[in-house]
Amino acid sequence: MGTHLIHLWDALELNPALYVPGTCAAGQYGLTAPGPCSQLSNVEQRRLLQLTNPAGVGSIFGSLTSFDPSGTQSYHGLLLSATYRKGNTSLSGNYTWSHCIGMPWIGVANIGSTYEHAPYQNNGPQNRYLDYGDCTASAIDVRHVANATLVTSTPAFSRAWKNGILGGWHFGTIFTVRTGVPLTPNVGFDAALNGFFASSGSYNYVQRPNQVLLNVYAPNKAQSCSTASCVSWLNRAAFANPAPGTYGNMAFGTIRGPKFWEWDQSIYRDFRILEGQTLQIRAEAFNLTNSVRFAPPNMVLTNGLFGNITSAYSTTGSATLTGSGGRIVQLALKYVF
Repeated sequence: MGTHLIHLWDALELNPALYVPGTCAAGQYGLTAPGPCSQLSNVEQRRLLQLTNPAGVGSIFGSLTSFDPSGTQSYHGLLLSATYRKGNTSLSGNYTWSHCIGMPWIGVANIGSTYEHAPYQNNGPQNRYLDYGDCTASAIDVRHVANATLVTSTPAFSRAWKNGILGGWHFGTIFTVRTGVPLTPNVGFDAALNGFFASSGSYNYVQRPNQVLLNVYAPNKAQSCSTASCVSWLNRAAFANPAPGTYGNMAFGTIRGPKFWEWDQSIYRDFRILEGQTLQIRAEAFNLTNSVRFAPPNMVLTNGLFGNITSAYSTTGSATLTGSGGRIVQLALKYVF
């Protein structure tokens, strides 16, 4: 199965800040003191139109965005499912192997408060196809997902006392496992000095680092950190900040976070009290094994906890996406008449 989307909104910044190498004197490119020609403080003075026509209309323009519906995304998947039934037992399972790839797309709502630009402009025009990644939403590009469901019940027994204790119990089991979501590291600052800084809510796309080691995962991956309350996942030494005015060599969404799995269990039984009256006792447990499922690690290189996991996914049925992730048990008593 598969889907292909076209005409997704993309945006191109027509008046970006250009990197000027070298050291400049005070007064050049808006500098108030001698120093590097390209700084965060003189973004406006380094914009394309300003450099092209500094004495004319070029000085009055800030960012200029051109929108076009050129974005595409493709999803391809293989779905396998099977069901087995015999007597009081029903067993079913499904497996999905899929991949979603496409340019991150932008929203056109509330444009005035959001500085839109094509994501590849934050990582070098020559690297546009490095932005083909996980279709923006990481939950879409989970490569492997498997689910199994078991429903069974105990039979009726001929002896009244035995049937009263053991008969009529219903059991339900759901087991889920899936691979990790795709992740993209963020240098945490405007390394390219192009004015596209992705750490605040006004900017959409991160600047990515250089990958300098073949294996980006920590030697003690999924083990406790040695100096902090966290779990190691990525090797900080595998990443390096790009040189000023340059872009990282990493592609979008090439790192995978921790896998997720969960075992949920239910049991219930109906007790007949009088004719037309039934009392149902039910117990449900989410994350029956009380196991921890790690959330994605910190992905900002300037953060001291980069590459480390400090939170866990919440258990199914919880009100939040992340939290303690502990076992949740629900007990219910229902009177039917």
